[in-house]
Amino acid sequence: MTPVAQSPRRVFEGGFQMKMRFLFWASIAVSLSGCPDKEATGAPPPKAVAVPAAAPAVAAPAAARAGGACTHADQGTCIEYPSTLSAAEAVDEKKDCEKDQGRWSAESCSTKDLLGTCMNEKEGGGMKIKLYRGAAFSTANEAKKAMCSGPGDQFTTASK
Repeated sequence: MTPVAQSPRRVFEGGFQMKMRFLFWASIAVSLSGCPDKEATGAPPPKAVAVPAAAPAVAAPAAARAGGACTHADQGTCIEYPSTLSAAEAVDEKKDCEKDQGRWSAESCSTKDLLGTCMNEKEGGGMKIKLYRGAAFSTANEAKKAMCSGPGDQFTTASK
């Protein structure tokens, strides 16, 4: 079997690559050997410089917050939960909503066909009950009487 001849270019690349590897490892060896100390050169050793740690790219929130809304179109209602609702509470409310045949949304209640909003500052915890024109209610006054007439309830008629 005869040896395969290499092209002159291939030999050059191989020699060049070997020289580069040698220079790379030689520079690593020199940098690892360190600098001579003060006694050998008479110069003070270099001062250590503290490098601050990099800040995280995005700060994590202390606790995730999430509101949401549960719509019962057949009942003409949408319960809007405040943004102060924790993520865990939102998960629980979503489960309850779907269990009661409601439709959960991470967004606010719709304003289409809105008759008014019922709130109770003392007992509602920031919740708003939105009442809609449809099968259940035809007027804001009817919705108010049916859903917002308890102690502390406040009804706000929707603007047209």
